[in-house]
Amino acid sequence: MQLHITEIEIEIYGRVQGVNFRNTIKQYGLANNLKGYVFNRDDGSVLVSAQGTREQLEQLYNWLSTSPGFSKVDNLEIK
Repeated sequence: MQLHITEIEIEIYGRVQGVNFRNTIKQYGLANNLKGYVFNRDDGSVLVSAQGTREQLEQLYNWLSTSPGFSKVDNLEIK
């Protein structure tokens, strides 16, 4: 079985800094075998760069849209 690995960048807007959001995303990524990074942007958004299968990345996007943890996601933009 050959898996096609792809990459996605997602910019996340809302109450996403100062609420342990980056660590929540990191834990999700580790639990779901994703590779990548997440960091705070100067404008108050968070940028996620993730690598995995298309299905894994779709699940990540859908999970992020639910405002996990103490976050309040207002908007997601795929870059």
